[in-house]
Amino acid sequence: MNRRTRLTVLVACFLCVGSALWAAVRPEVVQRAWEKTFPLAEVSLPQGSIHYESKTEPNAWVASEGSGYSVHVTEGLMKVLNSEDQIAGVLGHELGHIKLGHFGKTSTRRIAEAGIGLLIYDQLIRKSNSTLTKVLLGAGTIAGGMLAESGFSRQQEIEADAFGVKMLAKAGYNPYGLYDAMMAMKRSGFTTQPNGFNSHPPTERRLKRLKIEAQKYPYKGTKRS
Repeated sequence: MNRRTRLTVLVACFLCVGSALWAAVRPEVVQRAWEKTFPLAEVSLPQGSIHYESKTEPNAWVASEGSGYSVHVTEGLMKVLNSEDQIAGVLGHELGHIKLGHFGKTSTRRIAEAGIGLLIYDQLIRKSNSTLTKVLLGAGTIAGGMLAESGFSRQQEIEADAFGVKMLAKAGYNPYGLYDAMMAMKRSGFTTQPNGFNSHPPTERRLKRLKIEAQKYPYKGTKRS
């Protein structure tokens, strides 16, 4: 075997190993974590399906699908995470949104905010003859609704985080799995900054809460400092 051939083989081996490292959350791993966590959530709906999205940003979400729902996981998330505990934590979080009824609450609130906003806008616009004032009032009304909705969504995210940690512990996973998943995303440069329009809590605050939640459950491994 000449030098060039040996180099080619070494590079090929390196690529195989590298692929295997991030492939700890291959589709079959995601499915296994889903099969373990779903029954423990005791949701009233039938078990939804997992859909894989070819998006680079690490993300997961629940979407309505007919009379049920589906859980969507991006390729970006599967590349950033590196253990079944971490993806199980993310899936537990999404199950929290389903179990805690966040779908209905969010839609009802969003309709209510829009209705209230339009009523306020209608009353104010009747008293103004300026086109610019009308535009500014409309923008302000929409912004107010967004602020109210984002605050409500943050509370939902906090509740879903706590539920996700609970699911990790019940399924026999590392209770720090969701915390570690958030840390992995943070290290990859994906964070949420304090901002009235962000629906998710700031990353640092969220990590602190996740650590506190994880500490409530028995764990023989290394606790996070």
